[in-house]
Amino acid sequence: MRNQAKDAIDMAAKRQRILEEGFRLFSKNTIAAVSMNNIADACGIGVATLYRYYKTKSALVMAIATWLWEGYVRESFALLDATEEALGSAEKRYEFFVDTFIDLYRNHKDMLRYNQLFNIYICSEKVPSEHLAAYSKMIGSLSERFQKTVLKGQEDGTIRSDVSGQEIFSATLHLMLAATTRYAFGLAYRPEGGTEEEKELLVLKQMLLSEFTTKGRCNYLPPEDQIADQSNRSQHEIFCRNMAK
Repeated sequence: MRNQAKDAIDMAAKRQRILEEGFRLFSKNTIAAVSMNNIADACGIGVATLYRYYKTKSALVMAIATWLWEGYVRESFALLDATEEALGSAEKRYEFFVDTFIDLYRNHKDMLRYNQLFNIYICSEKVPSEHLAAYSKMIGSLSERFQKTVLKGQEDGTIRSDVSGQEIFSATLHLMLAATTRYAFGLAYRPEGGTEEEKELLVLKQMLLSEFTTKGRCNYLPPEDQIADQSNRSQHEIFCRNMAK
């Protein structure tokens, strides 16, 4: 008799391997340049086996995007829940959200690259919106959680009440993703003397805080000092380190 429990574990492990190898190859070589045969070879399985897990390349591409963001968002939510009391006002929770993008740039550049390649792929391949249901649901949960923070901020007076939560979410998401993605691809303007990407991201962070919080300014040191002074790390990094202790 087959051991169904063992079979289920083996299938889950194989699916995880497919997601990891697909992510590695797509983010390194672009999605268009990688075939299902390439991924099957990297996983050490036959291409027919790969198609039993994902019937099309598009299905695999979307599964990887959903897997990546679900994992990152889940970890960020868990960290926010664990530190919500210490953060205090909703303004600080909004700052935490902005800091997650800086964390992505510092520690997950490959994820930013994949996200951009994913967006290009679904547009070029005209992937139907119904095939993006799982991905859209995940983005929706992120938006919902973010807007709850905005509502609390509007109630406690730390976030502007004349701008909707959806507008703040959209502006923050698009501006931070646009900047971090460009830097992750190495597409930044490089004047003589070079570019300080993290310093520029901190400037963008201050601009968002200034635009959407009632305080109108960031309490931290100027960007160059934030990078140099270990006592002034981002909210996200401070609490990540504290949780790891």
